[in-house]
Amino acid sequence: MLFRRGGEESSVDEAMATYAEGTLGTAVVTGSAARTHRPFAVPYRGRTLVGADLRRQLDDWVGRGIAEPSFADALALVIDNPAWLDLSDQAIAVLGAGSQMGPLRQLCEWGADVWALDLPRPQVWARVLATARVGSGRMMVPVPVGHPSAGTLVDETDDASLAGVAGGNVITDTPEVLTWLRTIDGPLTVGNYVYADGGVHVRASLAIDALMTGLAGRSDPLMLAFLATPTDVFSVPDDVVDDARRGYDGGGLPGTLLGRPMNRLSGRRVFEPHYATATYRDHDRTYGIADNLVVRQGPNYALAKRMQRWRASVAREEGTAASLNIAPPTRTHSVVKNRMFALAYAGMGRFGLEVFEPETSNALMAGMLVHDLRNPRSSAHPDVELGHPLDLFVDGANPGGMWRSPYEPNSIMAAAAVAGLFEGRA
Repeated sequence: MLFRRGGEESSVDEAMATYAEGTLGTAVVTGSAARTHRPFAVPYRGRTLVGADLRRQLDDWVGRGIAEPSFADALALVIDNPAWLDLSDQAIAVLGAGSQMGPLRQLCEWGADVWALDLPRPQVWARVLATARVGSGRMMVPVPVGHPSAGTLVDETDDASLAGVAGGNVITDTPEVLTWLRTIDGPLTVGNYVYADGGVHVRASLAIDALMTGLAGRSDPLMLAFLATPTDVFSVPDDVVDDARRGYDGGGLPGTLLGRPMNRLSGRRVFEPHYATATYRDHDRTYGIADNLVVRQGPNYALAKRMQRWRASVAREEGTAASLNIAPPTRTHSVVKNRMFALAYAGMGRFGLEVFEPETSNALMAGMLVHDLRNPRSSAHPDVELGHPLDLFVDGANPGGMWRSPYEPNSIMAAAAVAGLFEGRA
């Protein structure tokens, strides 16, 4: 990978040093809400779950194999410690502030100092600034140096003007964005919530990787944050494998009584039993390979998400905290704009899987980030010993039931898409 500007190419490292001039200033936007200790709340199917209701729902997800027990345990700690949600002591850089899967709304609500970055698109920034205004924290917004808003506290009446100049491009402005982030004092969390179609996603992931490594030498504590996709390949512990095999031996999933005969008739192309042979031993433990990679999503998506896992692993090994939690399958616009994915997601519930609405996933994954920030025993912290390095991706996971499914998830996608034809939400 190279960095190109003005017809000249250089290595990424060279570019970060060469073009590091400070061309981005900071405008400050403040929220209007009072800071209160509200309980952790999750919107779900028309209700807002808190306290005992939320605990029961977490237990239900674990009982059905939708989420891993460690996911429920982590969020139970957030429920038990409402003071954790006061993020007024936290500076969090949200790269991809306008992302549908990002935690922007919750971070603003919980009073964090949010350093927001997204593309210079007025319609995106109008939405981002509106989110900041109804929160209880502050939002630092990148604007051109010399613009009247730079270094000022922007009044709400000037938000339309601010939206017209705010933003930066992590791919083309990588060195300048790094210089801007280096102005942040104190503990800092940098979260990658950027999504793009095709090869741009790889380029954006590489650019953010350069930003994260460029911040690694700072004297104040640093945490890196990512959302892992469930449609990837994971090394899962033997209890997950055993659970899936028990489900298959017990007759399979609800609505798939014809699973076994269909598997035989299709030449083992559909309703394939999960973990039939994909197991291995390491560190005196047995692991299964949960191959949930969806080929239709393409190699760029797979590479971009794999780079993030790689960075989290390396950073943690080198002493930097890394919060990487698997988010559940979610009906984001980027997914359901593909008709086949929309149908499959609509029909997955017939086969024991669960696809979440964006507002539910946002709240859950924001809670997981708070857990990793506040709980010193979280696997995000490098001084917490892991049984295996890949356990970082298992702890606190919510793969939507893909891991404990009796059938290999890719082998039921076609059937789920057919079932989705009869679902209104498709």
